[in-house]
Amino acid sequence: MAAPRITLRCDCGAEALVAYGERWTCESCGRTYDTTRIPAADFQAIQDLRRRYRVAGYIGVALIGAFVLLLALTAQEFQLFIGLPSVLLVWFIYVRPFMRTRYRRRVGELQRKWTLRAEGEA
Repeated sequence: MAAPRITLRCDCGAEALVAYGERWTCESCGRTYDTTRIPAADFQAIQDLRRRYRVAGYIGVALIGAFVLLLALTAQEFQLFIGLPSVLLVWFIYVRPFMRTRYRRRVGELQRKWTLRAEGEA
């Protein structure tokens, strides 16, 4: 899995997505930002968190697939046509939004420690 990109917002309003370890120079005002100032342990924690939530999503999809396969192999068409929409409804209305909200909150907690300033500014 590729590392998540970092959104940098310059004081002038410009923004860019940059990989960890890269330097970015704002095209509007010329300020330079260095992402290596972000603590490596914090960025690694975000990568680990992202990987964990992706794997949880893949496991959820695999379980839904196994449920559908089980119903198809046991020739239970009625339960398949009733059960599959019900399971997908629960997944997309309750489980997925809950996981996304929890993921965003946890990433936000990790990122609040960072204060990345342009080079040459205190």
